[in-house]
Amino acid sequence: MTGIITHNEIVGSNTYSVSHYLDSRECHDLVKESCDRFWVTPHKGYSRENYEFGPNAKPWSLGPMLKENKFEYGYTVLCINDQPWAFGGVKKYDDETAIILARHFSFYSFKSITRAFLMPMHFRVAKEFGLKKAWITLNDYNMRMSIFLDSKSWNRKLTVKDTLREYSEVSGGDSVNLGKKVINNIEQIVLEWKL
Repeated sequence: MTGIITHNEIVGSNTYSVSHYLDSRECHDLVKESCDRFWVTPHKGYSRENYEFGPNAKPWSLGPMLKENKFEYGYTVLCINDQPWAFGGVKKYDDETAIILARHFSFYSFKSITRAFLMPMHFRVAKEFGLKKAWITLNDYNMRMSIFLDSKSWNRKLTVKDTLREYSEVSGGDSVNLGKKVINNIEQIVLEWKL
């Protein structure tokens, strides 16, 4: 697979456009601009070194990873009404497993748009590459995401008024919590979906 995979959906008065760049260098500048805006808020310093772009950025920071095309299966940008809103990559863990939502960040409403649009795109990409499993890794600073990713919790948390609920149901079946694993030299909680 090469190029950009796109998907557009109109929900209410909003247009959701998902662009998955198989060569992450193609979205580097767009993501950098959004990242710069995202990190203006002071309380987000807990994981900032993972999202730096400047000359002092660590090799595992988002900027160098995009620039060096380190997301083996690409990087996704979700726009709402042509405004960049949520981001995340798909990395190789092993020959059967993709790590999805890698270096994910989102302006506001994480739970709805990530489940409704980014996760299905990441599942689709992983399947197209012949992978059997998708993992999401959670560490100290993003552990709160687990409640929004777990299928059982998701169904309890949302109300019928949530217009994106019906879209989120296509995010796959129930996840399995594999517990703590050391991924990239860091102990993390791993959630797994069979593809």
